[in-house]
Amino acid sequence: MEVAEIKTLTLPDGRRLGYGIYGEAAPAAPTAFYSTASRARTRRPSSPPPPPATRQGLRIVAPWHPAAGGSDFQPGRTLLDYPADLLALADQLKLDKFASIAVSGGNLYVLVAAHASPIPPRRPR
Repeated sequence: MEVAEIKTLTLPDGRRLGYGIYGEAAPAAPTAFYSTASRARTRRPSSPPPPPATRQGLRIVAPWHPAAGGSDFQPGRTLLDYPADLLALADQLKLDKFASIAVSGGNLYVLVAAHASPIPPRRPR
């Protein structure tokens, strides 16, 4: 599956955050942020999400980690800096709500985002 769009967001601190959009491109589509470990050393924002996710009409947004692909390095960065970048991206995309999904090494990023969220995570039905 090819990335439908590759974009860059300028974050409040001036860094660039690159991301790709897979699946449904319509802004009103249910959206999930997708994290994997594989994108850290590639020019693509992420390995493709599982086909069932995009066949169900989901919009999958896959941001690059800092210093990878289209994202700038952030000196002194910790994992706890990730949620602020994710929320800035959600604001850019005008998302009132979103899900986070991950595979492999991306699970740590989803857990950190859930930990920092003021809204308790919901279990899938």
